[in-house]
Amino acid sequence: MKTCLVNLYDLDPPRNGGMSRVALLVSRILADYDELGYAKVFFAVGWRYSAQFREWLGSSGGTLIPVMPEAAPSLWLESLKPDIVINPLFGMTPTANWNGYTGAVNVASMPDALALDKPHLFSEAELIYRRAVYDQLKQSDLVVTISEHARSRLMHHLDLKQEQVAVIPLAGDDLRSGGAAAQNKALPSSPYVLYPANGWPHKRHDLLLQAMKIVWESRPDVSLVLTGWRAPDYISELAARYDCPIDKIVDLGYVASQAMDSLYRNAEALMFVSEYEGFCMPVLEA
Repeated sequence: MKTCLVNLYDLDPPRNGGMSRVALLVSRILADYDELGYAKVFFAVGWRYSAQFREWLGSSGGTLIPVMPEAAPSLWLESLKPDIVINPLFGMTPTANWNGYTGAVNVASMPDALALDKPHLFSEAELIYRRAVYDQLKQSDLVVTISEHARSRLMHHLDLKQEQVAVIPLAGDDLRSGGAAAQNKALPSSPYVLYPANGWPHKRHDLLLQAMKIVWESRPDVSLVLTGWRAPDYISELAARYDCPIDKIVDLGYVASQAMDSLYRNAEALMFVSEYEGFCMPVLEA
């Protein structure tokens, strides 16, 4: 029986953004494989999220390995000797530079070439980190990305062979399954515009609020509903900067994908002002 190691060392769904949805589907499929006896699957999950992992996965399949940041990866990597290592999140830490066992096929996921195409969006420290993550891809046997555009940009920037990068297109979740309202948080009774995005620079919440300020001049009845993780006070500070009515902004924070149904259905419109996307799932879902 083949052994598969799923590297979820950096799992933190609110901060992982869309990649956590990809990782969830990949992990559920592999958990099913484990339960059916097709493979022995191990999930290496970082200590921050290991206690919540089973609830997130929604399956008892596979074996959980909680990983502490100071733990030497070679200790558990070499004891497992997996036939395949799957890295469904951004990057290959801590499986990158693992030389103790060379028998595994290493598969890495990378949604886009954002930091390579738009380096001005990142601080110097963050850019150094992200470039190191992109360089890790050169060690993989296969890089999986989400669109032909993303593939072409990764090929442009990195010394990867054509056969080393594969495209697996995304598909939207079936939101008709009657998911609960967004974490039981009250939605505005007035019409609202929806913007689902984490608080990353390329999502341009500053432009969003400038556009909404114009909307509010003619439609003061419209609210703005936000979802996604972001730093505390990020939205309130932007609202103050652009003199926007804070009482018209409903920030729901992180909302699980299965709870997005009511948000999409009840919105008057989706506004999407992102500067860069590998695919842009919210537009498809809307």
